[in-house]
Amino acid sequence: MELLLSSILSLAVGIIIGIVGTRLLSANGKKTAKMEKHLTDTENKMNSYKQEVSQHFEKTAMLIDELNESYRNVHNHLADAAHSLSDVPYNSTSIKTIPAKEQIEAISEQKITKGTIAPLDYAPKTSPLEPGMLDESFGINGDKKPANDDPIPRVI
Repeated sequence: MELLLSSILSLAVGIIIGIVGTRLLSANGKKTAKMEKHLTDTENKMNSYKQEVSQHFEKTAMLIDELNESYRNVHNHLADAAHSLSDVPYNSTSIKTIPAKEQIEAISEQKITKGTIAPLDYAPKTSPLEPGMLDESFGINGDKKPANDDPIPRVI
């Protein structure tokens, strides 16, 4: 009898522990699902924000290009009017027209293709027999090294 009572009591305790454990684990599962949903929502908001910023800068660049073109048109209109309406001959002090964007790009490409040479980051040799900058005998104004082989001066 005692064995039956202890078995039933053990079964009841096991069921209670199982119910409590299941509720705790499902609460953690709900928290995890809630956090995953929050993370997904935040990532979607961030991607949306990045897209809005990108569109903003694209539109800003387009509007600035239009503004530059409008400025060029107004400036050229004033320059043409100044030349046609004034009695002063065209010279270096008068208003000059601004070339179109395509003309500026063409001029830039012509300058580049004419053989622009990048600056050298080393001193070129005047002859192949001349020692280079990494040679031990290279120095400013041909200064000789001290006779002492010790590179660190000693204080006595």
